[in-house]
Amino acid sequence: MRQYTRLLRIALSILGSFLLAFMVLGLVFTFRIKKSMVTAEAKSLVENLGTKSEIDAASELAALQQTEVQTQAAGLEQAETQDLVQNESQVQDQNQEQAQIENGQESGTSLDAMIAQWNEELDADTVTNLTDEEQVAVRTLFANTIFFGDSMTQAIGEYGFLDMTNIVYQRSATIDVLITKIPEVAATLPKQVVIFTGLNDCNHYTEIADYRRDYVTMLQQLKASIPGVKIIVSSLLSPSDALGQVRADLVRAPQFDQELRSICQENDATYVDSTWIVRQKNYLDDGIHMNRTFYRVWFRYLKALLGNQ
Repeated sequence: MRQYTRLLRIALSILGSFLLAFMVLGLVFTFRIKKSMVTAEAKSLVENLGTKSEIDAASELAALQQTEVQTQAAGLEQAETQDLVQNESQVQDQNQEQAQIENGQESGTSLDAMIAQWNEELDADTVTNLTDEEQVAVRTLFANTIFFGDSMTQAIGEYGFLDMTNIVYQRSATIDVLITKIPEVAATLPKQVVIFTGLNDCNHYTEIADYRRDYVTMLQQLKASIPGVKIIVSSLLSPSDALGQVRADLVRAPQFDQELRSICQENDATYVDSTWIVRQKNYLDDGIHMNRTFYRVWFRYLKALLGNQ
C-alpha cells in the first residue's frame, strides 16, 4: 500500500512537471508571437513614417518651386510694367519735344502767339530792347554761328547784338562777290551760317536765273568748305514804299525772294520768312536798311524759331 502511494506521488510529480513545462513553453511561444507582431508593426510604422516624410518633403519642394515660379512671374510682370511705363514716358517726352519744335514753342508759348504779340508791339511802337537774359541767350545760341552777307548783316554788329567775330560781310556785295568771301567764313569752322542780304542783287542781276545760279553755287561751296554746316537764309526784304516808287529795279524784290525760298528748299537750307516784321516806320532814310527795332524782333524770332532745333 505504501509502495502504491509512493508510485502515485511520483506519477503526479512527473505529470505536474510536464504540465508546468507545457505552460512555460506556451508562454514563451505566445511571447515570441507577440514580439514578432510588435516588431512587424513597428517596422511598418517606421516605413510608413519614412514614406510620409518623403511625401511631405516632395509636397513642400513642389510648393517652394511653385512659389518661386510665381515670384519670378510677378517680378517679370513688374519689370515689363516698369519698362512699359518708362517707354510710354519716353514716347510722351519725345512727342512733347517734337511738338515744341513743330509749333515753335518756347516757355510754353507757341510761336504763333509770340508773333502775334510782336506784331502788336511793332504796330504800337512798344518793342523793347533785349533784356540781359535775352542777350545772353542770343549770344549763347549763336556762339558758333557766322552771320554772312552785305550791309544788312553789318548792322548786326553795329547795333551790338553780336560781336564782329561772328560776322563776315561786305557792303554793297552781290552774291557773286560773296562767293569770294567763303574762305573767310570757312576759316572759323562755324556750325551754322546765317545769310542775310539786301537789295543789291535786284539791281545787279537782270535775269533771276543768273541770281539762282550764283546763289546755288554759294550754298554748294559753303557746304563743301564746311562739312556738316547748317545754313539759314533770311528772306529778302522789299524797299520802303517811298523808295519803291522811284526805283523800278527794286520793286522786283518779292520775285527774287520767291526764287530764294525755292532755292533753299531744293538745296537743304532753312528759309526764314522775316517779311512780317517789316514796318514802314522802321526803315532808315535810305529806304533799304532797317533800324534797331526790326533787329530786336528779328533776333527774338530767330531765337524762338531755332532755339529748339
